[in-house]
Amino acid sequence: MAALEHIERLRRKRARASFARRLMILMLIGVAIALAVAFRHEISRLHLVEQLTDRLIGLGSGPGWPVEISGITVREMQPMGNELAVLTDTDLIFYSAQGKEIRRVQHGYANPVMKIGGSRVLLYDTGSRQIRVESKTRPVGSKTLEQAVVTGNISADHRVVLVTEGARYASEVTVLDGSLGQLYQWRSADSRAMAAALSDRRDEMAVGTVNVRDGELYSTLLLFRFDGEKEFVREELPGELIHSLRYKEGYLQAVTSGDTMTFSETGKHMARTDFGEEPLAAFEDKPALHTVLLLGDYREFKEQELSVLDYTGKEAGTALLDFQVEEVTASDERIVVRSGGVLYLYGPDGQLLEEMSPLLEVLEMQLVGKSLYLLTPSSLERITVQ
Repeated sequence: MAALEHIERLRRKRARASFARRLMILMLIGVAIALAVAFRHEISRLHLVEQLTDRLIGLGSGPGWPVEISGITVREMQPMGNELAVLTDTDLIFYSAQGKEIRRVQHGYANPVMKIGGSRVLLYDTGSRQIRVESKTRPVGSKTLEQAVVTGNISADHRVVLVTEGARYASEVTVLDGSLGQLYQWRSADSRAMAAALSDRRDEMAVGTVNVRDGELYSTLLLFRFDGEKEFVREELPGELIHSLRYKEGYLQAVTSGDTMTFSETGKHMARTDFGEEPLAAFEDKPALHTVLLLGDYREFKEQELSVLDYTGKEAGTALLDFQVEEVTASDERIVVRSGGVLYLYGPDGQLLEEMSPLLEVLEMQLVGKSLYLLTPSSLERITVQ
């Protein structure tokens, strides 16, 4: 009898343990479901599955570099993560770091424009009403607008902002979600929008407009939140043109013909770099953490200044160049300056690291991390810089 009672106690103990395990599993499943529900918007917005697919498809070896491009007119090269997007007069081509052609898309535009945001590309033809969005693996979508496109942009979380010619307004600025559905719209009756950018951290956009007042040209920088119709920041820029607007690490950087300005996430004016008497000759603001400025007129002073700003607008480094610059490309790790067949490699602190003399004629270059892509008359080359 004692043995039977002992067995019964063991059975009940095991039953309680089994019930506890089942209860714990059910609780974990419930937590997982709750988290999935809570974050489903962010998962959809960040398109994690698409990004993972794009990364996987770029794996594997390709034919390697160089890539033959004879008879092809390359309009632009841009970094796309660790890979390269190449826009030609007929196609958009994605290349992996190993030289593998991931995808080729015929765009059909006479004067195509390419903008990169995260794992997607916004394509449009200035003056047309048709836009399209592509990824490295598939066509995402297209849209026919009511008015012609002036300019556009795409954020890292795949939202699109478009500036169009208004039928009843001087400008219309429209924000689309990742599925190209309308999120927000702003119209101006008297000013023409010439630049726009979206934050990928909050529901906010920056718009640069231009107008004439008392016979003088002036620009205005406006910051909007999607839950309001009126701007929460307004910066008047008399006598200046806004060349570029770009969000970096939550900060907004504006490059104008006279200075750069940096605003915090709350719209606070954090930094300003006045060019003074040195005209802006060129700039590169594609890196996530830096903006590179080339200042000065070489023909007049026989030198130019290379100035590197971090994403908060503070100066990270400078270099004085005693040669005429033909092109500047930059990543967050390195800066390359091309002049007279020589490539000068700099660090973000402005220190000269190396001089290189390619054997082939270089028409254009693009730095992706420490990989330097060189466009020659017959091929696309890749070299690794130190």
